[in-house]
Amino acid sequence: MPGIKITVSEKCIGCGDCQQDICFINAISMKNGKAVINETICRGCGRCINVCKQKAIELTIFDPEFLNESLRRISSAVEVD
Repeated sequence: MPGIKITVSEKCIGCGDCQQDICFINAISMKNGKAVINETICRGCGRCINVCKQKAIELTIFDPEFLNESLRRISSAVEVD
């Protein structure tokens, strides 16, 4: 997703929890015993972040205005808290 990036830190122990029916587009794979995010297809939903017990997956916001605009557009269609 433009404006954000999800990365895997050195804390990753390769448990694979982030792959277990978590990523709905299969943007996570294992390489050399660690999780790898395919940035080309990752949608930035953050589901993998929530399941990582090691706190090894991180989200970085590069363009806060893009996110604010997206929220404004979504809010007109659904209720957003």
